[in-house]
Amino acid sequence: MPRKSTTAADARTVAAPYVFISHDSRDAELAALFSDLVRAVTANMIHCFRSSDSQGTEGIAFGDEWYGKVVDALDAASDVVCLLTPRSLERPWILFEAGMARGMRHQRPVFGLLLGIGDVGTSPFAQFQNCAATADAVEKLLTQLCAPHPQLRPDPQVLSGQVKLFLDRVGAELQRMPASRQRVWRRRVPLHAEPEVLQAVIGQLEQLRTDVLAYMTEQGRACRLEGIRANLLLPDDEFRDKGEFPGQLYFYAAVPAGGFTRRELGLRFAPGEGVAGKVFLDDKAFVEHRAFGISSAKLSVMPRRLSAVAGFPLLHRDMSASFGVVCVDLIDTEITQADLEGLLESDAVKDRVDDMARYLLDAQPANAFLLEYSARPA
Repeated sequence: MPRKSTTAADARTVAAPYVFISHDSRDAELAALFSDLVRAVTANMIHCFRSSDSQGTEGIAFGDEWYGKVVDALDAASDVVCLLTPRSLERPWILFEAGMARGMRHQRPVFGLLLGIGDVGTSPFAQFQNCAATADAVEKLLTQLCAPHPQLRPDPQVLSGQVKLFLDRVGAELQRMPASRQRVWRRRVPLHAEPEVLQAVIGQLEQLRTDVLAYMTEQGRACRLEGIRANLLLPDDEFRDKGEFPGQLYFYAAVPAGGFTRRELGLRFAPGEGVAGKVFLDDKAFVEHRAFGISSAKLSVMPRRLSAVAGFPLLHRDMSASFGVVCVDLIDTEITQADLEGLLESDAVKDRVDDMARYLLDAQPANAFLLEYSARPA
């Protein structure tokens, strides 16, 4: 009888539960916190490896050959969890460990745990299973780590309590990061759910398209109204309940209606990501010519003939901070960088955006939520 081949899933099931925690050496404390979480939830039945462990109980003992120990640990691991932080995301060693794990004979599952960042952008980690630092997401990650091992069934109350403790400790540790690598943003964002508000915004976006067309004509550029799209993005007011990264920008309104696909309108952008995210954090207009500063996965959803994106902040009356972003997309349009920068300074366009900001603030002046989060400066 032919011998049955061993799959990656089989290898995870029969192997002793063992999680390799890949991390930057500067994130040693975060690695220790995650290891503590795994052991607490599984009653020490899942062991962890973290190279920064100075005690040697979960890392490299004094005198051991360092590289060989790391390779052996990767080969023995049932899963690999990469701690993705503002300090580690682009570090070559953490990318090496993740790539080696995927290339081994059993193709170890690689999970990315996002701590202090909301998106991996164009990093190679975009191809992996990434987990946000929220209670629901971290509980799901731990459940996945335990799933292949029938003897591991975490108690739901223990799981919930330990994850909350872990996230609180991670938050405190992130606050100790150097100020140059992290900044706290605060935004007061008005709520806009009424149909009449949405309809009014759509009308203003249509007028904005006409303003942009007039500017393009003045510059002598061949452009059609059908090649101009406009949209308004706001932070999700329910992010705390949904467990999403604070400040995810979603499409509140977009025109023309037939110019956006359903997949495109389903995209969300973290603060600092792409044109919309950068404008939201910097509180000033910005334009990108062909390069849009988002992951290849998100870019693939957008039209291939997208030529440029210009973003304008919706500012509070004191002009101190933005509460949303208006973006203009130019499709299949020949335009220079100078033309795009001129678009940002167009009085007609800026006045239209200011009118939209005032309308949205007046529509629900007393109904707002406070958005506060930490992220890397753009």
